[in-house]
Amino acid sequence: MSTNTRSTLVCIVLLLALSAWFYRDTLTAFPLCVHAWSQADRYALALQFADNGLDLFHPRTFDLFPKDGVTAVDLPLHDYIVGVLMKISGSRAPGIFRVWSLLFCCVGYWYLFRLVRMQTDSWLKGMLVVAFVFSAPIIVYYQAGFIPSATSLAAVWIGYYYWFRYQKSVVLRDFYTAIVCFVLAAACRMPFHIFLFAVVLQQCLMWVRSKQKWPPRAMRAIALAYGFLFSAYLYKTWLAATYGSIFLSSLMPAESPAQFMDLLHTVWVK
Repeated sequence: MSTNTRSTLVCIVLLLALSAWFYRDTLTAFPLCVHAWSQADRYALALQFADNGLDLFHPRTFDLFPKDGVTAVDLPLHDYIVGVLMKISGSRAPGIFRVWSLLFCCVGYWYLFRLVRMQTDSWLKGMLVVAFVFSAPIIVYYQAGFIPSATSLAAVWIGYYYWFRYQKSVVLRDFYTAIVCFVLAAACRMPFHIFLFAVVLQQCLMWVRSKQKWPPRAMRAIALAYGFLFSAYLYKTWLAATYGSIFLSSLMPAESPAQFMDLLHTVWVK
């Protein structure tokens, strides 16, 4: 058995052990604690996908405010997959959602481990990074839950693995895979677009500094990525205008200096 194979097995055992330790009492629980309402909305999306014909283009919750319950939302890919799993299994248990999110995050950790091992040539450093990130309190709270921030972060780790591998291999397939992962992270949780934007800027800067011809196929991949995100944004905007939305979809700045100071005080105190 090769060193890479052994270290991969050790990483899998580590992830299983950490998962069992942190989630032994909550993996089957309904939405609870901080942001329970937002968690419940995502759970509702999955339930409605399972019970309403798996219609990805008309995400619904049980809220009566939007027309027919249809709501604008960032690409509900994970909610949809959970809906499919619910449909196949015949169960609507919240544990299906939690297990899916945790498994997807664990795949992200495996790629994070591979990224560190590739960059440092040390499997031990990879294990330490994975254990440290997995144990971060904010990540522990969200990664076996319903809100897609953790799964988008996992997609970002996968994307970075393939992007750094592209720097070594110069194989466009790795670049394409990286872009797809960054796009999925951004589509499911729009603030994660910052990672795609940063990688595109960094890659363009590297092409400029190397004075090499910019690969046309790589540029087309970037254009398609932004075309997809822009199309998803337009469709979300149309859903909001046609049906309404229960999700926050725009910035909500303070309306006055006094309100800004009040918000700043609240953030500071809490």
